[in-house]
Amino acid sequence: MQRVRDKAGECIESFGENLKPPHSSTTLAPVVTGSADPTAPDAAGGIVRVPPGPYFKDGPAQGRLPGLEDVNFGGKIEIAVFPRTPAPPHLSTSIWLYDGMAASLLALHPDFPADFSAPSPPRYEIVDAGSAGRGMVASVDLATGDTIARERPLALFPVAIAMDMNDARRVYEAVVASMHIENQRVLRALKNWKGADRAPFYLKGVVDTNAIGVGALPGNKGLYGGLARDICRVNHSCSPNARHSFDLRTNSFVLRAVRPIRKGEEVYISYLHNPATLRKDRQEELLRRYGFVCSCKYCSLTGQESFDSDSNRAIIYIRWDDRELDEALFAQWLAEGAPKTRPTAFEELALKLNGFRMAELAWTTMLREGCISDNLWEPVLARLVKAHSVLKDEKKVRYYATKAAELAVAFEAGSEREWEAVAKNPTKTDWWGKRNRALAT
Repeated sequence: MQRVRDKAGECIESFGENLKPPHSSTTLAPVVTGSADPTAPDAAGGIVRVPPGPYFKDGPAQGRLPGLEDVNFGGKIEIAVFPRTPAPPHLSTSIWLYDGMAASLLALHPDFPADFSAPSPPRYEIVDAGSAGRGMVASVDLATGDTIARERPLALFPVAIAMDMNDARRVYEAVVASMHIENQRVLRALKNWKGADRAPFYLKGVVDTNAIGVGALPGNKGLYGGLARDICRVNHSCSPNARHSFDLRTNSFVLRAVRPIRKGEEVYISYLHNPATLRKDRQEELLRRYGFVCSCKYCSLTGQESFDSDSNRAIIYIRWDDRELDEALFAQWLAEGAPKTRPTAFEELALKLNGFRMAELAWTTMLREGCISDNLWEPVLARLVKAHSVLKDEKKVRYYATKAAELAVAFEAGSEREWEAVAKNPTKTDWWGKRNRALAT
């Protein structure tokens, strides 16, 4: 951890030295008191609220399988096939369940699995990706937030189980036997990097190699993973251009673009628990969990470029780790009247930048490294929108709010409409021109 902080400190210091001072001093405006309810409309037609959060959410890991694997101690095992009525293979899922889970699932979602729609015509193709095996490429140009693919899993399994592996193998075999024959063929075609010295088909190896994190299912605290036809074919990059999620009600995986993807470009997700780690740590995790040495753009860097990339990752990691501190620094910057120069209240290296500049550093670093952090992008963009609203920079408010709206769709944050409203009405936000104000909640 200290090595990560040292790298971050070096890059933060460099960033601060390169900031140009303002050409002229800024006259602070008087304190302006907003409405008691910042969302309440005013007489002129309405105040547009900058989404207040909460921005920091505990969600599933970015990797294929969840990071902290709660063990399923279970009980009686049931192999269930959903929907209960006959369905085409691509809409059928076999699920390893324990006592009471099916009832809990249907109590929460009586229509499980609900219907869903996938992009039509398809926006991707599955192709030969060389040494990485099969991969996915975009068949059309995609914008940030676009849905690339949506599909039902072939099967859902507990991530970690407390039972003898011979018994577990029999359950895995029962899951496969319950599947439509076409789904079995798809499953058997998936890669198993652990299977070189085993039987030709080793299901546990296929699950460990390909499963995508689902989270906990109703009625059991253990975490689950799922196998999908095409989304499991998406290869890894330490700077992915897409991310996956799972919608329980429709029992479907969703793959969305987190930055623009051109037609013919390969689609990548991250298999890592946290991509914002140093190259050495990323390589070790991928080799241990998936048996390959990453050769993505950022892992292939050498010399100073590799060092700079590690420094960037360290900044992203530390800015998440110090998120409460950054919020406090931003509040201090506002309390001081939103000056454009550095504060002098802190002397530690990591605190040389004020809360506004720290947000700029975090955002530019994520863009430079191609690593948009799940839990960092929205608080950082929120601070930039608020800061430029205070400074009355309409163009920049519109830019950062638009980026936030796009990423809110990609990361399913649920705040895209609020950010779109800010982007359309920068001068009507509850932060416009207001200096010397306390940090909004």
